[in-house]
Formats: sequence, structure tokens, C-alpha cells
Amino acid sequence: MLLFAMNRRLISQSMGETKKDESTKEAEKKDKHGKKEKHKDEDGKEEKEGEEKSKDKEKKKKDKEGKGEGEDDKEDGGKEKKKKNPEDKKDPMKLKLKLEKIETKMQELNMGNSVPGIYHDIGKKARDLLYKGYIERKPTWYEYRHLSYSCGFDCTLHLKDIAPGLNTVFTLFHPDQEAGRVEFRFLHDYIGITAGIGFKPQPVLTCSTVVGTNNLSLGADFSYDTDKEELSKFNGGLSLNIAGLVASVAMENKGDTMNTTCYCVVNPRSTCAIGAELNHCFSRNETAFAFGAEYVWNQSTYMKARVNNFGKVGIVLQRQLFSKLAGALVAEIDALNLRRNPKVGFSFAVMP
Repeated sequence: MLLFAMNRRLISQSMGETKKDESTKEAEKKDKHGKKEKHKDEDGKEEKEGEEKSKDKEKKKKDKEGKGEGEDDKEDGGKEKKKKNPEDKKDPMKLKLKLEKIETKMQELNMGNSVPGIYHDIGKKARDLLYKGYIERKPTWYEYRHLSYSCGFDCTLHLKDIAPGLNTVFTLFHPDQEAGRVEFRFLHDYIGITAGIGFKPQPVLTCSTVVGTNNLSLGADFSYDTDKEELSKFNGGLSLNIAGLVASVAMENKGDTMNTTCYCVVNPRSTCAIGAELNHCFSRNETAFAFGAEYVWNQSTYMKARVNNFGKVGIVLQRQLFSKLAGALVAEIDALNLRRNPKVGFSFAVMP
């Protein structure tokens, strides 16, 4: 009996172990199957994500292409271009209108080169560099001990396009009101005409004519004094304007004085330029010259200097204080006589 009981126990234990082995095997199979399914799910997810990414890329490409086409169909103002109609090429009226528009645009582009300007523009750049803004004695100049000063203002009013090509300029001075004048200017292709009259009781009549282009022009200027009833001034000049260089030759005082000027841009980026003037009087056999340079630091700061054969050295430092107001510090030194006190002045200008 004991042996039989022992055998049953051994058999039951072996059966339990076999069941455990089978259960562990089944569990291992299930784990392997679950892992395979997980791998399959992950692979499916990756495939789906890849497909979605590829679809997104295709959509973005399509959107970019659509935007590019839309931008090509638009002009700078955001307005869409009108689609070309093949029938427009056959319509002669529409072709004429297009040709007229093209001609007007070409005329506007060439207008600046075909208009010679006025006589006062001959040698103006060099004169502005050498004389404009420096210290000079006004008609109303006051002195007190070591201090001398002047006060006054001038105003210039331009009325443009009163008629096609016709402009009017009013110039007023205070306190010398008689120095004011009114001038009419007519500018057209290859010709420029001016006519002016002063505000004096017996005024001086002026007239000038210039022919040519902006690059090469020839002009004459004369004045008639109504008080003396004679021709008080007769001048003639030639101007040459090429890339970075403006030169002029003029005969003044009825041919008694020859004046030559030169203005050259040294560095267009920094707006650095030099200018020179040579003046010779035949009746007195005297020659005078002046040399100067200007430099623009930025949009609001400007500096220039000059020297002449009399030893006078002038400096102008101009600064834009506000959008419509500019101030300048002006100084002048006599290099041949340093014992003289230097002159220092301030000026202000209101810009339109």
C-alpha cells in the first residue's frame, strides 16, 4: 500500500511538472505571438506615418507651385495681371494704344537727358560747392566792437506746370526788398528759355536761352537796364556733362572775363567730390582761382571746405536738425594773415 501511494504521488508530481512545462511553453508561445503582433503594429504605424509624411510633402509642393503661379500672375501693386487675349493682337486700335503708351514711357525716360536746363545751371555745381553757404557780407551788416553780424532772409517760391513746360519762380529778400524778382522758365526738349524782371521802380530785364541736351549745352544770357537804357550784361557759355565730370567755359562781362569751372565726383558711394574755378580778366590781366571739396557722411551730415588764391579758407558743417530744418556752422580763416580774428557764423534753413 505504501508503495502504491508513493507511486501515485510520483505520478501526480510528474503529471504536474508536465502540465507546468506545457503551461510555460504555451505562455512562451503567447509571448512570442504577442511580440510578433506588436512588431507588426509598429511596422504598420511606421508605414502609415511615412505615407502621411509623403502626402504632406506632396501637398506642400503643390501649394508652393500654386503660390508661385499666383505670384507670377500678379503685378507689384498686388493687382492680378489681365490674361492676354489672342484677339488683342489682331485689333489695330489696341495695338496703337499700346504703342502710344510705350512711346510716352520712352519720352519720360529720355526727358531728363533731352532738356538742357537754364543758363544759370552752367557751372552751377562747382559754384555751389565753392560759394554757397559760406560767410559773405550781406547788405545789412552790423558791427559792435569785435562782433559783426547780419540778419535777413530770402524766400523762393516755385510754381510748376502753369502750362506745359512753363514754370514760375518768385524770389524775395528782406530787408533788401528791391533785390527780389520774378522769373518765367520754359523747358522743353533741346531748349530752355528764361525771362525775368526785378521789383525795382526801374527794373532790370533779363533773358537767357540754352540749346542742347543735359550732356552738352550752349547758352547765352543778357540783361537790359531800363534806367540807363542800355544792355548791361551779355554772357555766353558752354557746358559738358559726362559720367562723374561736369565742366563749363563761359565768357562774361561782354567778353572781358573768361570763367572756367570743373566739378568731379571722386567716390559716388560716399558722395565725395571736388570742384575748381579759374577766372581771368583780360582788361586788368588778373587771374583768380578757388578749389574746394565736399563730403557727405550720412543723410543728415554734410561738410565742405574751400581755399582761394587770396589765402581765405572756408569751412561749412551742415547738420539736419529736424525733418524740415537744417543748421550749419560756418567758419573762415585768413591763412596769409593769422593775426586777424577768424569769422564764425551760424545759419538755418527751412526745407519744403
